[in-house]
Amino acid sequence: MDEYFKKIYTIAFRLTGDKKTACKLSAHAILEVSGEIDINSEISEGIIKSSALGVCALFLKSHNELCSENDFTDRSLEIQDAVLGLEPESRIIIVWKDLLGYQLSDLIQVTSKSIKELTGELSQARMQVKKSLEVNMLQSSP
Repeated sequence: MDEYFKKIYTIAFRLTGDKKTACKLSAHAILEVSGEIDINSEISEGIIKSSALGVCALFLKSHNELCSENDFTDRSLEIQDAVLGLEPESRIIIVWKDLLGYQLSDLIQVTSKSIKELTGELSQARMQVKKSLEVNMLQSSP
């Protein structure tokens, strides 16, 4: 159960970059699927995926409210910073596919995009993250 909570929180944090907002998003998404969790508190992959999709849907619905200024000075957060620089849908796509390893087809309903559009946006998001990391690397070089 703890692993489930951590995974859903991590998804929310990767999308928002803010601990407090991630807590709210993940708690709301978990509550939405809580009726599907069996009596033995067994968390299936389907429940995890439903919760993750819930986080993505909630993020898209309220991304303007969730945007906050973050000052990332720790080098370990450069990737997070690059991901936060993406548009909301691109952020969801890259987190869904590259961080969680889920299929892009799962996002068709949430984003209202075709698999071809999702694949193209994933490619663009990856290039944008790579470019952002390269720029940061050049700026931090002596």
